[in-house]
Amino acid sequence: MLELLSDERPVVLSPGTSVQLEYHSPVFDEEVVRGTFSYSIAVPAPPNGPLYGFPERLDAHVAPGAELPAELRLDGVPLLVGTQRVRSASTKRYSVNLSGALGAVGASLTGRMLASFGYGGVRHLPPAQPFGGGETGGLFQVPGWVAHANEVVRHPEAYDYVFAPVRCDDFYDPAPAPVVVEGQPPAPPAHPPVVINPWLGGANPGYGVPAGGSFAHVGFVGYQRLVVPLYDIFNPAASRPYRSSEGQLLPAYGQLACPFPRLRYVLRCVFEESGLVIDEPNFLPGELGDIVIFSPANALRTSRDAAGVVQSSFHLADALPALDVAGLLRAVRKGLGLVVLIDEVNRRVSTCLLRDVVAAPAAEVPDLTGRLAGAAEVEIAEAGRLKLVYETDPDDLLTEQLLRQAPDPATLGPAVEQLADLPATALVGAPLETRLVRAQGAYYQSSGVWNFSGTTVDLTWRYLAPALEGVEVGGTDGTEYAQGFAYTHLGRAPFQADPQLAVQLDPLATDFMEVPALSRAGFEPANASPDAPPRPAALRLLFWRGMQPASDGTLYPLVTPLATNQAGDVVGQLSLRLEGAAGTYQQLLRGWLEVKRRGVVVKQPLRLSVLDLARLELARKVRLDGIEYLVRKLSVTVPLRKPVVAELVRV
Repeated sequence: MLELLSDERPVVLSPGTSVQLEYHSPVFDEEVVRGTFSYSIAVPAPPNGPLYGFPERLDAHVAPGAELPAELRLDGVPLLVGTQRVRSASTKRYSVNLSGALGAVGASLTGRMLASFGYGGVRHLPPAQPFGGGETGGLFQVPGWVAHANEVVRHPEAYDYVFAPVRCDDFYDPAPAPVVVEGQPPAPPAHPPVVINPWLGGANPGYGVPAGGSFAHVGFVGYQRLVVPLYDIFNPAASRPYRSSEGQLLPAYGQLACPFPRLRYVLRCVFEESGLVIDEPNFLPGELGDIVIFSPANALRTSRDAAGVVQSSFHLADALPALDVAGLLRAVRKGLGLVVLIDEVNRRVSTCLLRDVVAAPAAEVPDLTGRLAGAAEVEIAEAGRLKLVYETDPDDLLTEQLLRQAPDPATLGPAVEQLADLPATALVGAPLETRLVRAQGAYYQSSGVWNFSGTTVDLTWRYLAPALEGVEVGGTDGTEYAQGFAYTHLGRAPFQADPQLAVQLDPLATDFMEVPALSRAGFEPANASPDAPPRPAALRLLFWRGMQPASDGTLYPLVTPLATNQAGDVVGQLSLRLEGAAGTYQQLLRGWLEVKRRGVVVKQPLRLSVLDLARLELARKVRLDGIEYLVRKLSVTVPLRKPVVAELVRV
């Protein structure tokens, strides 16, 4: 018996009513979330008018076409749980469409911006504390975010966001696009580097130091090796610096702090606010839970209370890019092969990797050979060829400049694995070389120094540019497919050794942190000026790698797109680079893209029961006559009087 209900209220169906359903696999839903839906159902109007709000009447109190709950059952087994809408109405009948929970949620979230969700509301931080000057007073106040950020570093598992230093040159005052000299490495910025969540090295108990360092509230900085005192710099009027000539002090950069929310937490908030339940053990497990969203933002909001004590707070929504939910889901699907799965009956949300779907062991694949109900129809098209490229941020001057430095592959010398493998000498008169160092994912360029041997010169190698050519899949000249995330370059940030005495910014210094770097205008939610830079729209994902050694061995909190730390130690199995053994292509996307490129689709009739339909998971492979397939779509007419047609892609 076929039943249609709305919150357990039955919809009266005409005798002999049948419903055409389409089940779409989330594995193949790349641009939109479709899930399960029906074609129009003719429902008699007179007995159903009260339930639908009499949509045929112009004077009805309920707006026509309002969304209502829906559950379609066959012999008591739910086949679709979601919503229904009247699409047309007359005095005799209504035309009704059904959408499963996945499609309904996807439709409601399509245009909703990430910044519009709650994320736990405003986080109020401890008040500022005096620091320095003995027990009776302080030379300046340490902002509350410093103590909180240190606590987050100590116990990262207890928080849904992290703090870590990221260099963002031109955050306050974007420079003109730099002049690029072909074959030359990028020039340093014309002003001192700006670091979001600045980190100080060295022990200082006044900061509540975790692991030999602390976040900082430094404001005054110098230019070109200038050492300057550290002062109380909380002064909104001095929050924007100006450029200076060499040796002149620059005004305070202000309290440039921003939490980086975990991707797992952002998605959880999005779906929980939509009324879904998170399947925690199967929701971005393992290393995927270490991914954070970075935005070049100053999310800190500060004020002074009546006693003059600095109070600060932040909202995680201020640290998110200008993306809607659908855009975020598309990006993580393309970049990580990460798919959101919604159990439409139980309204539970989990995630899976396309890699794991394709590679599921044979013992876990259901065999439907006994359900074959006729000959298959095969549609044949040419297999696709792809060139995976990086989705870059057009406003990031540093990355744009670095990409333009990439050498012509025809001029490259042989690639090496490590920096130590680069040749130390060359014959006099031999042309200088550019080589790829695979472990660094970067090009290095040689220069020669005469060593008085008469026949050879000593070579020194300098960093030239990151290797970001992308990946060819299935041959050359493929269609470009923006697959990687907006690239965040790894650059040096100054490592301040003594927060009590001085801040040293030396472009030639050996003490530094290797942190993500970019160069673009920052976003400040508290700055309501109409000419203020807008919220960045590019999605930047980074891995949280915990405390890692800087160049002098002191530890600092690291977020990075790589699977290694500054010392070259492996700290994860995954990288956000497209290339390399730990890159997203080899680790996450390769198996799926081989399936995606196949041009052959099999349309196979299957004789499935209502229980078969209820149990079939479209994010799993099936086996027919010993061959494994992924189901792209099921076309079903209920009641089940004829075979179901499955569109299959061979794995």
